[in-house]
Formats: sequence, structure tokens, C-alpha cells
Amino acid sequence: PYTARVWLTDDNHVWASSADPDGDGYCEIPWSITESEYDLSHIVYDTEFVYDGTEHHVGVSNLPQGLYVSSYGEGLTDVGSISVQVEFESNDSNRPAPDPITVILEVTKRPVLIIADDVTVQYGNEPVLGWHYADDSLEFIDVPAGITLDVSGDVTGIGYYPISLSVSVADNYDITTSGGTLHVMPRQATVTIDDKSSVYGDPLQALTAEDSGILPGDTGVYALSTDAASGSEPGTYAITGVVNDSNYDITFIDGTYTITRILVDR
Repeated sequence: PYTARVWLTDDNHVWASSADPDGDGYCEIPWSITESEYDLSHIVYDTEFVYDGTEHHVGVSNLPQGLYVSSYGEGLTDVGSISVQVEFESNDSNRPAPDPITVILEVTKRPVLIIADDVTVQYGNEPVLGWHYADDSLEFIDVPAGITLDVSGDVTGIGYYPISLSVSVADNYDITTSGGTLHVMPRQATVTIDDKSSVYGDPLQALTAEDSGILPGDTGVYALSTDAASGSEPGTYAITGVVNDSNYDITFIDGTYTITRILVDR
């Protein structure tokens, strides 16, 4: 309790002696200060977060003047929820800090779309399968475990093959996957046809060539032909090639077949 000394006068500023038993012009009135409480109804607690690989704490805003947070409680990184206590301190000597407030801090799964890369290779080459996030901002977050990529079916030749993608472990993610496509294109090869010659009337030589880019074990990929025949007139004839295998895109370097005249001794 406190005591207030009040100066007493009447309307004409004359001592109000009737209220002043001591006659000194003052009246002592006992009084006390009542402590008031903070209005906490406008405080906003930010308690829900989406997983991003960092530790989160309760956010507190709209605090009344004179009140501040002394402890935000335990933090949370992985998906889940915990009960935490937010503690306060007061800068106002007439208003005590309120009791700690208990709130639920929650980290929810991060929605993620993982997409299998589209891959293009030449026939006979081993494809390198990969994937990416639909959102580039996720590239610095920990990678979900157990990402598996697989080409559906046997890759036997040129064409389009589906690529499937699956994730076996994704505790912190709500994952949606999207497959890709493997495009196998014809293999580039070069065939250089050998030049040949024979004498008019003789059987033609076997047509041969040197090839580059044909895979070992692949036979009958191309065929060679010429308009020359054993009975053809002496002269030069083109030797050309045709592709017999759609898995190849072949560049032919044509050869020449020469029929020479018969030499007669006189």
C-alpha cells in the first residue's frame, strides 16, 4: 500500500479545513496499485511448417507492448509434431509475465514431383538414366532414399520405351512421380565400298567393303550391288549399298567396278 498527500482547497482556493484535521492543508489518503494482466488474445503463433531440411521453432507475433518471448521451446526438423512451451518475460514492472503457453509445433511432408529424365541414345549404346525435381529450389534439400529408375521391356532396337521411376523411402516427402521416355535412334555407321575390276567375260569379283560403326555380331546390316555383269561392256560401273537393318543409318561411300577389255596378242 501507498499513502498519497493531497492538497485540499475549496473552489476559491481557500483551505478546506473541514477535510484537514491537522490544519496543514494536506489530507493523507491510503491507496494501492493493482497489477493488471497482459491481453494475450491478439498474439499469433506460427506452428505449422513444411519440411525443408532446416530446424523450425514456433513463431510468435503481435505481442502486447512490454512483453517479449524469453524461450521458444524445442525446435523440430523432420516431419512430425511435438508439444513445446513458449515462455515470456515482461518489461513492465506493473504487469507480470503470463504463464508459459503450450502449443503444438508441426512439420508436414513436403510435396514433391520427381520426374524421370527423357533419354536419347543411339542403338547399341547404354542409356544413362536420371531424374530431376519439378521445382529447382529443391535441389539443395536431402535426396529421398531408394529412387529406382527402370526401362520397361527389353530394348531390342530403335523405338520409344517407357522409363518408370519409384521411391522406396520418403519419410519427409509426399512424393508424386512421373516417368520418362527412352528414345533409341538408329546407329550412325559408315561403309566404304572397295573398288573392283575384272576382264570382260570373266566372272565378277566378290563385292567387299570396310565398315565403321557396325556392332560386332550384327550381320546382314547392309548389301552391296553393281550394275556390272560378266557380259557387260568394258567400262566403269558404280558399286552401291543399301541398308537392310533399320537399327542403322549408314553413309555409303560408293565404289567403282571396272570391266576391262580383253587383250589379244597378234
